[in-house]
Amino acid sequence: MYEDCDFKPWIDPYTPSQRKKLKAACRKTAKKYYQAVRTFG
Repeated sequence: MYEDCDFKPWIDPYTPSQRKKLKAACRKTAKKYYQAVRTFG
């Protein structure tokens, strides 16, 4: 899932600071999904 968070499209409308925030939010969500799957199968 982290690989999906690192995806960079050819045309990126976001500024570097926006990309940083979006990537952090994506990774946080990915971590929660991972933990849920590990806990509940």
